[in-house]
Amino acid sequence: MMIVKKWLTLLKNSFGAKLNLIFSIVICLFIFFSLYNQSLLNKFSTEHSRNIYLYDNILELKENLIQGDIALSEYFRSGNRTSLASFNHYSDQTRKILSDLSDHVETDEQIYLLRSIDNSFATYYNECSNASFLYNTREGYDYIDKMYYAQSINAYLLRYGDDLLHLVLEESIDSNNKLVQQQSLLTFWNYIIIISLILFFFSCITYINVNITKPLNILKTKATEISNGNLNVAVPVNTPETTIGVLSETFNKMIKNIREMMESIQENVKTEKKLLEEQRKNIEFQSLLNQATFLALQTQTNPHFLFNTLNSISRTITLEKYEQALLMIDSLAALLRYSLTDAEVAVTLEEELTITQEYLNIQNHRFSDRIHSKIVCDDDLAKRIVLPRFTLQPLVENAIIHGLEPKEEGGKVKIVVRKKGNFAVIDIIDSGLGIPKKLLKELQNKTFELTSKNIGIKNTQQRIILFTKNEHAFIIKSKEKMGTLVRITLPLKEATNV
Repeated sequence: MMIVKKWLTLLKNSFGAKLNLIFSIVICLFIFFSLYNQSLLNKFSTEHSRNIYLYDNILELKENLIQGDIALSEYFRSGNRTSLASFNHYSDQTRKILSDLSDHVETDEQIYLLRSIDNSFATYYNECSNASFLYNTREGYDYIDKMYYAQSINAYLLRYGDDLLHLVLEESIDSNNKLVQQQSLLTFWNYIIIISLILFFFSCITYINVNITKPLNILKTKATEISNGNLNVAVPVNTPETTIGVLSETFNKMIKNIREMMESIQENVKTEKKLLEEQRKNIEFQSLLNQATFLALQTQTNPHFLFNTLNSISRTITLEKYEQALLMIDSLAALLRYSLTDAEVAVTLEEELTITQEYLNIQNHRFSDRIHSKIVCDDDLAKRIVLPRFTLQPLVENAIIHGLEPKEEGGKVKIVVRKKGNFAVIDIIDSGLGIPKKLLKELQNKTFELTSKNIGIKNTQQRIILFTKNEHAFIIKSKEKMGTLVRITLPLKEATNV
C-alpha cells in the first residue's frame, strides 16, 4: 500500500513520471498489437503451409493410384513381373501418403473422407492381389473379373481424392478470408497507435529540450573541463527540487570529493613508493640469501663424506685387503670427480643413483656380507627426476654408519623409487638400530643441533626444502631397533631440462 501511495505522489509531482507512464502505456499497446499481428502472420503461415502440404500429398496420392493401375494393367497384358513390382511400389507409396495425411487433416469431413479412401484402397489392393494370383495360376480368365472390379474401385478412389482436394481448397479459402479480416482490423489499430505516438513525441520534444537537454549540456561541458584536468568548476543549480537540480548538486559534491581524494592519493603514492622500494630490496636480499645458503649446504657435504670414505679405505688397507682397497679407490675417484662438478647444477636421479652405487660398492667391500644393498628404480623414471647433487649418498651413508654398522649382524639398506601422479617418491629404507624418539622428534620438527653425526641428514633435509620450496618434501620416520625410512618427494621433469 505504501508503495502505491509513493508512486501516486511521484506521478502527481513529477512531469517526467507522467511522461514515462504515458509512454509506457503507448509502448505496451504497440507491443501488444505487434505481437498479435505476428501471431496472425504465424497462424496464416502455418495454415498456408499445411494446406499446401495437403494439396501436394493429395495430388501425389492420385498420381500413385493412376500409375499403379497402369502398371497392373501392363502386367496382365504382358506378364512382365517388373510391372507387378512397380504396382507394389506405387501401392506402398500410397499407404505412406495416406498415413501422413491422417496426421494432418483436421476437419470431420476430411477425416471421414480420408478413412473412406483408406478402406477403399485396402479393398482395391486385395482385389488386385487376387487377380494377380488367378493370373499366375493360369486357370481360365477369372482374373479378368477381379481386374475390372479393382479398376472400378480405383475410379472411386480418384473421385474421393478429388473430393478431398476440394475440401482442402475450400478450407484454405475460408481460413484466408478470416485472416484477411483480422489483419485489416489490426492494421487500423496500428495506424491509430502510430499517430498517437507521433503526437505524443512532438509534445514531449519541447519539454525535454527546455528542461532536460539544456541542463544536461551544461553538465557535459563541465564534465569535459574536469576530464581536461580542471577541477575548479561548478554547475549552477536553478531548480534544486527537480531531478536535474539534484543531479547538479550531486555533481558539485562529487567534484569537491574528487579534489580532496586527489590530494590524499598524492600523499599515499609517495608513501607506497617508498614501501615498494624497501620491499623490492628485501626480496632481492632474501633471494640472494637463499642461494648462498643452498650453496653453503651443498659444499658442506663434501668434506664430511670424504673424511668418512678415506677412513673406510684406510681400515681396508690395514686389514691387507689390497684388491678391495683398489676397487674402493676407483669408486672414490668417481665420487670425487662427481663432487668437483658445478654445485649449482642439479642432476638427474640416474646420475645420483650411479654415484650412490659407487659409495655402496665401497661399503660392500668394507663390510662384506654384513651390509646388503638394493636399488629399485625404472630407468625411464630415473631420467625424469631432477635433484641436488649428493642427495642420496649422505642418507645412505647415515643409514650404514649409524644404523647398520653398530649392529653385529649388519642389515639391509634399500632405495625404492616410484611415480605418484606428477611427483616421484624416493624411499631410503634401512633395517638398522633406528633413531631415538627424542632425536627423531627434533629431526621432524627441524629443531636439532648440527653435529658431526647428523650433518648428512640435516644438510640433505635443508637442501631438499630449499630446492623444492616445499616444507613437506623431506619426511623421516623411524622406530628403534627396527629401522628408518627417509622419504623425498620431487616433481617430475624432463631430463633435458636439467
